[in-house]
Amino acid sequence: MDTPNLDTPVNILIVDDEPKNLAVLETVLDDPGYRLVRATSGEEALLALMAEEFALLLLDVRMPGMSGFEVEQLVKERRKTARIPILFLTAYYNEDQHILEGYVSGAVDYLHKPVNSAVLRSKVAVFAELHRKGRALEASNRLLLNEVSERRNAEEKLGDLNRTLDRRARSVFSSLSDRL
Repeated sequence: MDTPNLDTPVNILIVDDEPKNLAVLETVLDDPGYRLVRATSGEEALLALMAEEFALLLLDVRMPGMSGFEVEQLVKERRKTARIPILFLTAYYNEDQHILEGYVSGAVDYLHKPVNSAVLRSKVAVFAELHRKGRALEASNRLLLNEVSERRNAEEKLGDLNRTLDRRARSVFSSLSDRL
């Protein structure tokens, strides 16, 4: 098993129904370590999440059709996507009840627009690094499991060879004792 290339950009899904907000996020998060994937609706976000693995989901709360909270609920219900960290972004929901709703629903953070660029970059960098380390750990675990399996196979073969050697030795000793 090959270890993943840790220099490979991590996928970050950015979801906002306003193209200008997506453009701002792309500008703020412009980094060769990230591959930013756009979605302009909750439905597009869910399709993207089914197709690819993401290190982080930046999700606008207020969107037509399906709100960010509804998207988040569906994301958390699926085993494949349940562990993806979600950062909610909003320009409207500033009340404590909305912020609490975001945290209770499983979001890792709740940021208000306009977002402080340095804070956003810092938060994204942390989650991207956690994702990279998680991938490296998974690769190491696969390598260790393969090694354990190979050692078990080698031990079984060695046991078989030892049993065969014991049988042959007994046979030789038995025929020598019969001659004496």
